[in-house]
Amino acid sequence: MDSRAYVFIYPLRTAADIPDDFPHEVRTRNFETGVFLPQDDSNWFTRPPKYPARLLLLDDQSFQIIPHPTSVQAPVEIKLDELLQLENGSSLLLGWLRFTTTDGVQEIIYNTRASRPLEKFLNHLKRAWCSTPFPIQSIPDEAYGDELDIKFRNSLHFEVDEREIPLVRYFEAPVPFERKFLFFHRVAWRPGNLVLLTSMNRLLWITDERGGRRELYASNSFSVRASSIRGASVEEIDGRRELAISFTHDNSWRVPVGRGAEEISSFLHSLHKLVWHSLVSRENNQIL
Repeated sequence: MDSRAYVFIYPLRTAADIPDDFPHEVRTRNFETGVFLPQDDSNWFTRPPKYPARLLLLDDQSFQIIPHPTSVQAPVEIKLDELLQLENGSSLLLGWLRFTTTDGVQEIIYNTRASRPLEKFLNHLKRAWCSTPFPIQSIPDEAYGDELDIKFRNSLHFEVDEREIPLVRYFEAPVPFERKFLFFHRVAWRPGNLVLLTSMNRLLWITDERGGRRELYASNSFSVRASSIRGASVEEIDGRRELAISFTHDNSWRVPVGRGAEEISSFLHSLHKLVWHSLVSRENNQIL
């Protein structure tokens, strides 16, 4: 059967799980784990499709994105050491992945129906990518800002690996505000934002902002290796305060914040302390 007609995501545990219409050299490839993604059908007038059926295959050092052989797109290999940022998000049935390297961004759009196999694959990928754990024997979970609401609590639950422990986090819940235009008044919402450091050497940012505004049914997460952090501070631009975090290779986050300076300062102090402690521990282990 033509795998372009498949409509469900499913896991690839061995080469025998790869559809027969992919080339022989692909179906005999060694890999640790993988997943099949169906062709995106959100714009079926487009020929060829922008997001064809494809395989994601993970091994020790890299992962491959292999489009269906009828696609005009070429296979892509991304080495884990060259992956700068991983973004994954969803809004109802629309899901997206973006893999950022120094060469650019690889984007995948997919339907979120029955997407659990993809979520498990991404957990394997993040674990392999952020493979150096923090020493956590005596480190409590430090929480700053607001209490997690049910939406962000669920987003965090599905985002972190079962062996991954939050170490320090900062959360600002969505808040309503009033917009005025002449005699008209409208209630809008400022998006919620959660930034946390985990025991898997991962810095994670989860937001429900999409397209410059809050979306009730959207959740978007950005992951980087904590070892790539180069600085973090609060900046004020045009009357707006932002948590600015810079990474290697000119990658950066700008997270809107509205709380008092003391809460954010305490979070940044804990973040710097944990990242520095981890870097020193790794350097000492390498010397030994």
